[in-house]
Amino acid sequence: MKRYGRYIFISTALMLLYLAVLFFCCLYDFSDTEIQISGYFLGIRSDKWVHFAMFLPYPLVFRFLLYILNPFDGKRYMTSMTILLSGIMLACMTELFQLWFTNYRSMDYTDCIADCVGLVAGTFAAHCLFVLLTDKKNPAASK
Repeated sequence: MKRYGRYIFISTALMLLYLAVLFFCCLYDFSDTEIQISGYFLGIRSDKWVHFAMFLPYPLVFRFLLYILNPFDGKRYMTSMTILLSGIMLACMTELFQLWFTNYRSMDYTDCIADCVGLVAGTFAAHCLFVLLTDKKNPAASK
């Protein structure tokens, strides 16, 4: 039981650390730093790639937390959709926080779209990974 409690602590701490870093990156004023994300990569503005990358791990980290709490969840598709919807709400919330709480950041709907694309890609990857993990450990969970 001690080991199980340790995994819950680690997965919860990982989720909280991820959220803290995410909010820091979304709300911090980077104008006084050397960090520049202007320019384009593959025809897409670099800051959109940053938004994509910031939200890509969210489904995996959240799914890991849920897996520790309930390893053989038989409702995998519903869990993945719930994670995706909570991520979309988080993405919208970070953009609204930029509007409401900062005067040095601007709300941009294309940032929210980039966040959502990262969430969809991360949800797909996390779902596939956890289907593989649970099918190996519990074939009955593949329903």
